[in-house]
Amino acid sequence: MEIPMFWLVISGIFFAVGIVMNVVLAYAVFQLLKSVREMQPQMLASMKSVEEMSKQVEALSAKVEETVDTVGGKAKIAVKAVDSLGLGNSKQVGIISTALSTAMSMFKLYQEIESFRKPKPVDKKPAKKE
Repeated sequence: MEIPMFWLVISGIFFAVGIVMNVVLAYAVFQLLKSVREMQPQMLASMKSVEEMSKQVEALSAKVEETVDTVGGKAKIAVKAVDSLGLGNSKQVGIISTALSTAMSMFKLYQEIESFRKPKPVDKKPAKKE
């Protein structure tokens, strides 16, 4: 039994298309690898900036914690002073001092966050008109 000629032609076309597709796919993979290698330095720079930001956030949280401790200590001193003078109910003063210390801490945190958000001054020289 002989294989018909049209079947051989169709098979040849499909084999040729398959070979071309494999070559194109290999080229695309190499181009993808090339672009990934080119992006690697940018990714490393981004990682460094993220690490620097995390250090700044840690420093900020340490400052906030210190501020909270300071404000809390001052609030406790104020509560003791009011108790020793016998003015008012100590429970009410405790609630007020807690609210005050929380408000002061939040205000200090807001100030710190705003200081990070402010754009750094850029020295711009006006363009000379000729």
